[in-house]
Amino acid sequence: MSIESLRYRPWTGSRRSSLWSVWAISRNGLRLLLRRKLFYVFMFLGLINYLVHAALVYFRTEFYARVQQMENPPPFLKNLAAGIQEMIFSGSGDSYMNFIVLQSIPVMLILSYAGIIWLTTDYKLNALPFYLSKPLGKWHYFFGKLIPIWILASSLTWVPALALFLQYGAFTKTMEYWTENSRIFFAILGSGFLISTFTSVLLMGIASRFRRPASLLLIWGGVFIFLSGVSQMLRDHFQRKWSYEEAWYFGLLDVWKNMQWASKGMFEVQPDIYTERMLWSVGVLLVVSLVSLYLFYRGVGRTEVID
Repeated sequence: MSIESLRYRPWTGSRRSSLWSVWAISRNGLRLLLRRKLFYVFMFLGLINYLVHAALVYFRTEFYARVQQMENPPPFLKNLAAGIQEMIFSGSGDSYMNFIVLQSIPVMLILSYAGIIWLTTDYKLNALPFYLSKPLGKWHYFFGKLIPIWILASSLTWVPALALFLQYGAFTKTMEYWTENSRIFFAILGSGFLISTFTSVLLMGIASRFRRPASLLLIWGGVFIFLSGVSQMLRDHFQRKWSYEEAWYFGLLDVWKNMQWASKGMFEVQPDIYTERMLWSVGVLLVVSLVSLYLFYRGVGRTEVID
C-alpha cells in the first residue's frame, strides 16, 4: 500500500526551530483548560477579591471627592471621609501586599485543578513519549507546560494588583499618585512574579513525582496546609522557651509565610523586620524551586522514548 493511498502528504510549509514547540504545547494546554466549565467557576471565585477591591476603590474616591466639593460639609461627613480614606484600601504598599498574599489561596486551588488537567493527564495517557520525541526534549516540555501555569497564576496575582494600582491612580485624576508611588509598581511586579513563578515550578516538580490526581492533591495541599500547621506549632512551642526573635526562623518551614515575608520586604512593610526575613524567604523559595526542578528532571527522565 502506497503512502498516498493512506492520505499522507508531505510538509510544504517553512520549517521552524524546535523552540516553537514550546508555544504549541502552551497554546494547546490553554485551549484544553478553556473548554472546561469548572475552570470559569474557579476563575470567578479567584477574581471576587479583585472585584470587591475595585468597587471599594471607586466608592472611596468618589465619596471623598463629593465631600471635598461641598462648601460647608457637616463634621461627621468629614470624619467619615477621613475614616474611609484610611480603612478602605488606602493605596499604600500594605494594601497591595495584603491583596497579593490573599490571592495566593485561589492560586493554590486553581493550580491544583490545572495540574490535574495539564500534567497528571499526560502521565495517565502515556503522552510523554509523544512530547519527548525528537527534536523535542525535556525542557521543551517543561517550558511548554510552565508558561500556561505561570499565565494562570499571574492572572490572579500581579495582573489584578496592577489593575488596582492603575485604577486607583486614575480615580485621583492626577499623575502624582503614579509618580510618587513608582516603588509600589515595581513591588507589585516583583512580588507577583515571585509567587507566580514559584508556585508554577513547584507544581511541575510535584506533578512529575506524584502522577496520580489524588496524590497530587494530597501533596500539594500538604505543602501549603500541613507545613503551615507544623511551622506554627514549632514557633509557639519554642517561643515560650526562647524569644520571638529566635523562634521566627521556624516560620521558614511555612510556604505561605515565605511568600508573605518576601512580599512584605519588597513593599517595604516594617523594613527593620522584614528586610532580613525577605532574604531568608527568597533563599528558601529558591532552594525549594531547585528541588522541584530536580524532581521534574528525574521524573520525566524515567519516561522511555524510542528513537
